[in-house]
Amino acid sequence: MIKSVKLFLKNLTTPSVLIFIFALILLGCAKKGFPPGGPADTAPPEVIETFPLSGSAKVEPTSKLKITFSEKMQKKLAQEAVLLFPAESLEYKWEKNSLILKPKTILKPNRTYVVTVGTKASDSHNNQLKSSFSFAFSTGDFLDQGFISGKAFYNGKPEPSVSIWAYLLTNTKDITPGKEKPAYVVQTEKNGNYSLQYLSKGNYRLVAVKDANLDLNWDPAKEPLGLTFSDTKVDEASWRVENLNFNLTLRDTAQFQLKECQMLDNQKIKLSFNNNLDKKTAYNANNFTVTSPTDDNRIKISQIYFWYGDNKDLYLLAEDKLRDAEYKVSITNLLDEEKNILTQNFNSCQFKGSVHPDTTEPKILVSTPLKNQINLPLETEIEIFFTEPMNQKSVENNFSLKDSSGNMVKGNNSWENGTHFKFTAEQNLSGKMTYSVKLATQNVSDLSGNLLPDTLWNVKFTTVNPDTFGSVSLEIKSKEQYLENIIVNLSLLDKKQNYQKILDKSGKFIFDTVIPGKYLLDGFVDLDNNGKFSFGKLFPFEPAEPFSIHLDTISVRSRWETAGIVLEFK
Repeated sequence: MIKSVKLFLKNLTTPSVLIFIFALILLGCAKKGFPPGGPADTAPPEVIETFPLSGSAKVEPTSKLKITFSEKMQKKLAQEAVLLFPAESLEYKWEKNSLILKPKTILKPNRTYVVTVGTKASDSHNNQLKSSFSFAFSTGDFLDQGFISGKAFYNGKPEPSVSIWAYLLTNTKDITPGKEKPAYVVQTEKNGNYSLQYLSKGNYRLVAVKDANLDLNWDPAKEPLGLTFSDTKVDEASWRVENLNFNLTLRDTAQFQLKECQMLDNQKIKLSFNNNLDKKTAYNANNFTVTSPTDDNRIKISQIYFWYGDNKDLYLLAEDKLRDAEYKVSITNLLDEEKNILTQNFNSCQFKGSVHPDTTEPKILVSTPLKNQINLPLETEIEIFFTEPMNQKSVENNFSLKDSSGNMVKGNNSWENGTHFKFTAEQNLSGKMTYSVKLATQNVSDLSGNLLPDTLWNVKFTTVNPDTFGSVSLEIKSKEQYLENIIVNLSLLDKKQNYQKILDKSGKFIFDTVIPGKYLLDGFVDLDNNGKFSFGKLFPFEPAEPFSIHLDTISVRSRWETAGIVLEFK
């Protein structure tokens, strides 16, 4: 027996036996299933109970408030996510999954309070609330009934987790987010919708901020902000206000300043600013005063222009040649794109005149259509952007547009300014046709007689096949005060093609020659007549322009009318 045991132990040391035993150990350990602790927690926490219950009246002013979550929370984040309005200083205490809020002073009598838990509240596995949660109660006999709702958009899409700040207006016109705390706050849901409930009577201004850290402060460099198209009133006559929507954007809050001025030759003055300029006020020569300190005679400005794609540098062309002397330019009533007026201490500049004439060759910066571009709409216009004001007759007399058969296309010439030439055909171009745009540059000069450097400039493009067109019929619905100057945009998802119509009233109309594809539809009421959507401004306050965004993608097919589309300004 002893001999057999010794033999067995000896055999255990052989390599084959050791491998067999190791395999048995692995098989014993390789159990199927989740690792210890079960599956990862990815479910968002919820608020499952509150005290007082939402809608409660006659709540004792000395009451503590209680919010019970469905699971263990990260205490600091949950506390930071809780907001009480009207605002009261709070002390925090936890009892398992319940957060106890104790106001440091007793609650005010006959007051409706709203408690909001923002999506910053996170459980122990970093799962946030799916959407913000609010409940209300009153220390009086009833709750306030005010209600405001709407939707927040950013970059053309509904935006979740946007903080909506509601300010009660008194005698002040301007609101400073961060310095002044809102009367009520709520966050948008995943679909961008929001609703402010249980509001007291009063005049309200709403501000939407992508307040990432929920600190009730606005960081302009990082946090987009939106304004509504009007303030709103909540009272017995109108407790409920709906469709108060926001279009958010990042805003440049730097002071609008003139950075530099310089003389390029004996007639051209270059002004450099820190912000993009509003073209309407920039093109007004009365806003610029150029004088010589020695005689105070005002220099007349004959032309004002930009370079294509650069709205921060502005060029003034003096009517007469300047001398080798000191000059000063003073600017009034000039706005930037955000409608900020030029800062008073940075609205003038001195520069030294030049006696050197303009000897620089003009150039073509860009033109549309692009070279060899295809599938162009039949309503295509030809645009050419130069580096400086041109002798307009020399451009017009040496410009031509011909089809592939050599037929000249008749049309009309126009100039936005001395650098921007536009040709519009009298009739729509032919479909599926190659066109050639030519400029005999050896005869084209600027105002000083300098010729374009090339002897011939030629761009070819091809129009779309009309058989591929589809159409979109739609109806614009709007309130009575928005019946004029409605700009509607139908844009391909890739933004490579945009169709625009400017309407003088709401109603039905059609985009009748549309290239097949998937499109986005939006529109706005151009109240300031600048051709662009105005987001409004905080200081001094200006509301945003009314807008509407069609939430669904519109599919356009060849030889097919996409009908029943409604764009509504509510």
